[in-house]
Amino acid sequence: MCPRCGTTAPPSDAPLLTCASCKLGFDPRAEPVARPHRPERKEYAPAPPGVTIRREPGEWTIAWSFDRIKGAGALGLGVLCAAMLVGNLSTPDEQWYHLAALAVAALGMLYVGALWSFGHTVLRIDSKQVYARREPFRWGRMVWADRDEIENIVLRVPKSEPEAWEIVLVTPRGELVAARFAWAAKDLATCVVDTLREALDEIEVG
Repeated sequence: MCPRCGTTAPPSDAPLLTCASCKLGFDPRAEPVARPHRPERKEYAPAPPGVTIRREPGEWTIAWSFDRIKGAGALGLGVLCAAMLVGNLSTPDEQWYHLAALAVAALGMLYVGALWSFGHTVLRIDSKQVYARREPFRWGRMVWADRDEIENIVLRVPKSEPEAWEIVLVTPRGELVAARFAWAAKDLATCVVDTLREALDEIEVG
């Protein structure tokens, strides 16, 4: 048995053998050769559609998209406001503040539409911290917590927003809402909170 890759070969009286797989030369009579230990790979439950999980040594990343249907609606409304703005530019006696309001509405709807259509929330867990933020468009504040201060992780329905789910990090400095989901996205929220707990269990605190 090859001591490097574990490939076996028929018995031989030759003083030196060459492994057919990795080309290592070794003396088969020098000492008993043990099969190399290969740790078993842990199997994880598949993520639901819309969730991407990347597990790397010392860092896990969970990403999910925003509501793309709402994003498409906002983009459509932004295009409509832009068309109205262009059409009203040639209207006689059009007030400037009406045009300014249409321009602000068009830009705002286009930005929000792009955010919801192409953006996603990213939750990262490593040996020192847990943080969540929106990428590639920055909207809202980043949620950050040190690994040592996380006392509990809760998935709950907020009293102020009964049509939603939220993931809460309980810390000595208060409760931090790491993510919020629509009421219909319970499977997505459950997957994210379960993966977060797995990451905290498997990644050692640095």
